[in-house]
Amino acid sequence: MAAVAGLYGLGEDRQHRKKQQQQQQHQKEQLEQKEEQKKIAERKLQLREQQLQRNSLDGYGYAKTKAN
Repeated sequence: MAAVAGLYGLGEDRQHRKKQQQQQQHQKEQLEQKEEQKKIAERKLQLREQQLQRNSLDGYGYAKTKAN
């Protein structure tokens, strides 16, 4: 009887470990997704700033040549 209880306990341990591993894997995947989204957002911001700078410089160049 004790052997059966011991085996039952081992089964629970395995299930618990498996569940923990799944949770850890899920958390790792979520973190990776979050980091990827952050990189994408930073890149979009960088591109937007570059575009604004170009537009600003283009406008300045146009106004300067128009005045001459």
